[in-house]
Amino acid sequence: MNIRVFTAVFLLFFNIISTVYAQEVDNCLTNEEMIFYELITAYRKQQGMPQIALSKSLTKVAKSHVSDLAYNHPDVGKCTMYSWSDQGKWKKCCFTDIKQNTCMWDKPSELTSYLGKGYELVTTTSAETSGHDAIQRWRNDPASSSLILNKGIWKDHDWKSIGIGILDGYLSVWVGDDKDPEGEAVLCK
Repeated sequence: MNIRVFTAVFLLFFNIISTVYAQEVDNCLTNEEMIFYELITAYRKQQGMPQIALSKSLTKVAKSHVSDLAYNHPDVGKCTMYSWSDQGKWKKCCFTDIKQNTCMWDKPSELTSYLGKGYELVTTTSAETSGHDAIQRWRNDPASSSLILNKGIWKDHDWKSIGIGILDGYLSVWVGDDKDPEGEAVLCK
């Protein structure tokens, strides 16, 4: 291979990798993730609930989880989509029911400086409908709607932070009671 071609290919590869890495470090949201955040905000507003601040930390957790689901598939057998593989900087978790809640609720403090508990809704979506069908399903599901709207078992919570991740048909939303010490997530450049 010609040295110029090799150098050009290397620089292109390095530029792509550094762009992906920078976005991961920044915990920014894609357009699709921002649209989903706006759908949640609109649903909460329609129900008289305040907007939740976008969180860098919870966005990192959400993006890490959808990446784990998409590439490592810990959601097989009896393990649900709330499960985590052993292929990352977190504790493996085969989530089968609410009795194992700490394996999920502690993920923010395992992965970030966010020390509060995190609570997740996760689902699959199609590329065509993405977040629109997910928000509709969650609006029609009493347990999911309760978490989004701080009702039922969630009525004593006051969500101060939210993070969103979407990848390869997986959609994850994390909420928490604490303000994120890392600040607000923004739209990726």
